[in-house]
Amino acid sequence: MHPDIETGATFPDFKLPNQKDEEVLFSDLLKQAPYTALVFYRGHW
Repeated sequence: MHPDIETGATFPDFKLPNQKDEEVLFSDLLKQAPYTALVFYRGHW
């Protein structure tokens, strides 16, 4: 884990396209499921 990021830190709100190319706001996901896992992966290897 990066030294500037601590457990329980608040993540800034952002929006990204989902698999249907619809924009999804991170805060909206948290309203649906307050324990949301955020995973980043490289799309093209």
